[in-house]
Amino acid sequence: MSRFNANLAPWEATGTKPPDSTIQNGWLAGTKPPADWFNWYFNSTYTALKELQELAALNADLINHTGNTNNPHSVTKAQLGLSDVENFGIASLDEAKAGIASNKLMTPASVLAAIKERFNTQNILFEGAAWPSGNTYKFANSQKVSDQNLGLIFIWSDYDVIPGSASVANNYNFDFTFIPKFFVDKHAGANINVPVATNFNAQVAQITIKTLYLTDTTFAGHDLNSSGLNANDAILRYIIGV
Repeated sequence: MSRFNANLAPWEATGTKPPDSTIQNGWLAGTKPPADWFNWYFNSTYTALKELQELAALNADLINHTGNTNNPHSVTKAQLGLSDVENFGIASLDEAKAGIASNKLMTPASVLAAIKERFNTQNILFEGAAWPSGNTYKFANSQKVSDQNLGLIFIWSDYDVIPGSASVANNYNFDFTFIPKFFVDKHAGANINVPVATNFNAQVAQITIKTLYLTDTTFAGHDLNSSGLNANDAILRYIIGV
């Protein structure tokens, strides 16, 4: 198939080469050149142009072939001694953060992004002061237990109930309770009894029991959380998603 817009007109008659003097001086006045000289000239020109076209076509084929990235010769990893090398692509940032793909490579930037994603925790689901009572509380900003990586940490502190005065949530005697998200998924709404340590004074520590009820979107307590043994000495301050 021709690779050029104009077809090369063939001239197969080889003819006879004119003398060198004629080639150098050209036709002189009164010269009557024989037809074979013309045949030689036309055939030589045709042959030279044909070679140029063929060489140009070969060069185009070579460029196309070397630029072909689809493995036209079906070369295998084994033929190159790379049997143990996996031909993996580069994971996008979203793929790196998801951590699901098993056939992608990660750049240093995506490794850092994945680590940050996994440790992007400590979401505040509750902040305040609650026994908590039997009322149902919704987690802040419509957050869910299932959205957390591991679960919830309940942070309690000392609480002083002062008759005739405002009660005070103190920033000391903190205690922590961890509830795994697995439990909430398997036993949503079930009662959870958690021990909370308080300090009666500088020398005496005591334990109270707080009862909780958790779903994916809410938490509730129990009336005994304020009236049980030592219960009014500890108050819920924060719920942190981790």
